[in-house]
Amino acid sequence: MQLHDMREALKDIPGHENLQIEYEPSGHQLLRIDGKVLEVGPAASNAEIVLALKNTLVRTENTKVIMTTPLDRLKGKFLQARGVAQRVATNMESEADSLIAQEDAMKAKTANAFAPHHAILADANSELKAIEEALNLMSNGGPSLDPLHDAEPTVKGS
Repeated sequence: MQLHDMREALKDIPGHENLQIEYEPSGHQLLRIDGKVLEVGPAASNAEIVLALKNTLVRTENTKVIMTTPLDRLKGKFLQARGVAQRVATNMESEADSLIAQEDAMKAKTANAFAPHHAILADANSELKAIEEALNLMSNGGPSLDPLHDAEPTVKGS
């Protein structure tokens, strides 16, 4: 039986929304609900399951209620939690590997995005150089029109 269908069948049982189902190799199912564990055989009907959960002292032919203590529940949770840190770390490492794998592609996209702008600046620089040369020709070989061309370098701290 599917989890959704079983929750619907058990809607009158407290805790039905937190129902968990485990499948045993024997073909039986373990239903965990509101601190109770119910072992259910393959032939159990919904009515038998509801009866067993409502009255834990009555054992039906195809069901068996296993009462758990808070310590049993804690042990179960610790068993579930045991691998969480490793699974999360593995997932984080996988995400980091994914980012690293994209680095070269991102560098190429960045270079492609900036290439037209570098070309515009190179063209502008060429145009400025041509204008400077034209202005120097117009001065009939006189002094350079660049005010920093003949300036003496200044040394600080002397």
